[in-house]
Amino acid sequence: MDFIDQWILWLVLFWKFGGFLYLCYENSTDYVDFKLIAVILRNQLIMIPFFYVGDLALVTFDFPCEGSTFNYILSLSTLSTLFVLSDLCFYMFHRMLHLPTFYHFHKIHHKYNSPFAFSSLYCSSFEMMCNGLTILIPILIVYAANVEAQLCLTPIHYIWIVVVALEPIISHSVALQRFLPKHIQSNHVLHHENSKIYFGSSFGLIDYLMETNKK
Repeated sequence: MDFIDQWILWLVLFWKFGGFLYLCYENSTDYVDFKLIAVILRNQLIMIPFFYVGDLALVTFDFPCEGSTFNYILSLSTLSTLFVLSDLCFYMFHRMLHLPTFYHFHKIHHKYNSPFAFSSLYCSSFEMMCNGLTILIPILIVYAANVEAQLCLTPIHYIWIVVVALEPIISHSVALQRFLPKHIQSNHVLHHENSKIYFGSSFGLIDYLMETNKK
């Protein structure tokens, strides 16, 4: 699959899973309008260059799955590193967007105090580029380090695409949070209620370390 196929996979996951969750959301029909759909489509187009660079990094640093060192412990470690770096990047960009100088770029995303699946991509172009960097920077760092490990990165890459497609949807879906056990619910919904807490991703590590996981 080339970068366009990967981008299409991301689109399909977003619209299918997001649409399913949206239909489960009570009394939410008033939320979806032409402006919301137009903003989402624009932001999805913005992501194409990020998928291109990510695929270029995969092609450059990947090793063939046949005969490569596909160590499951190392692969799990690689995925975990992607999660931690993504959480760190998201936290830093998110905190930046809440500064007075940049908040006008982020204000649109806080339109919904009770967010739903599709609202995850309802944001400004600038914020969407920050989101793209949040996904891309961990890939560039981790994949470049694969020169020594010589892992087959392809399975990791596609797992990562699924994660970055579904995590924002899940973390913004109040409907889904109601059905999840309390200890694995996303705290991002609470951030939309109180913008002074929970700046990180659903992974939650950086919020814990920075003590922004408390009211």
